[in-house]
This record gives sequence, structure tokens and C-alpha cells, in this order.
Amino acid sequence: MSRYILPEQALTLLQAQLNLNGRFTHSLRSAYGGPKILFALNVERGEQIGVTVELGGQRHSTTLPDNSRNSACLLADYIDAIANGRVDSAAIAPPHALPSAERDQRHATMDETLAALVRQGGFITLEAPHHQPVDVAVHTTTNRQGITVILRMGSASRCWTVYGAPEHCQRLLQSSLEALTSPPLAA
Repeated sequence: MSRYILPEQALTLLQAQLNLNGRFTHSLRSAYGGPKILFALNVERGEQIGVTVELGGQRHSTTLPDNSRNSACLLADYIDAIANGRVDSAAIAPPHALPSAERDQRHATMDETLAALVRQGGFITLEAPHHQPVDVAVHTTTNRQGITVILRMGSASRCWTVYGAPEHCQRLLQSSLEALTSPPLAA
């Protein structure tokens, strides 16, 4: 089954459009380089925000709180669930994979892979030599320039948020990965 995702700028557009009444058209792109699909979004503001998503001949409606700062994120998750066939199930959405990092992981350097994660956010599993695989999830922060990171290797995990320039965030991500995968010191 094809996996569709919202383009990077869509969250900003959704946030602005939730403050308006009207009909808006967006596209979803295939995470695997396939064709784009279009959907329409009808927004009706009142005490709450009524949203109708029209996609592929289907209409799905939801209500969002009017004053919630994360209404655009909730709507993006709802659209993602509709496009990928999970709207009627209680299935948890799979983590957003970074397509370029997955596709070119064998050819990209570690620095390029981490730079892409810091820039776009995403999820990747890194194969560490002589270690268990390391799951890396990066979310770009919206209120300030920075990232939130979750690292997991076996039963060990780390979670942290850092603010600053992408280069600074990338250096901290790299050093945290090195610390997680380095062998413990002998006593």
C-alpha cells in the first residue's frame, strides 16, 4: 500500500487556514516517489473549528478546539490517517520515515544523514557495528529553532530537546549517538 505524507510547508498552511472560513486545496505526496493526490479542506469556525476533508470521493469530518495551539498537528494526523486508510481503525500511525535517508542510507555519509534528520525531522534505524541497531527519532520544534530527539538501543533510551542552530543540534545528536553506542568503561 502506498504511503502518503503532507509536504513540509503544509503544517504552516494548515495552521493559518484554521483561522479562516473557507475551502482550501492541498496535495499529499507519496513517501516513495509516486504520484501526488489532491484533497480539499473545508473549514468552518465557530466556538469550535469544524473541518471536512474530501479525499478520493470520501468525506470525513472532525471538530477541533478553537484555542488549541496544536490544532494544526491534530488535523495533519487526521489527514494522514485518512490518506493511509487508518481513519476507521485504532491503529497507531507508523513513525514518519525520512525518505531520502532511507533510500540513500547506504550512499550517504553519517553527517549527511544526521543533517537531513535535524533539518526535516524523521525516523531512522542505524546499524551500529558490533552493537544493536539504534532507533533515532527527531522532531523539529515549532516555537524556536531546535529539535527533540528520542534515541533507543536495546533497552537503553534517551530523550532530550535542544535549541539552537542546526549545526549545533547536529553536533549534540552525533555526540549523544556516540555516547549511547560506546562501550561502558571498565571499573
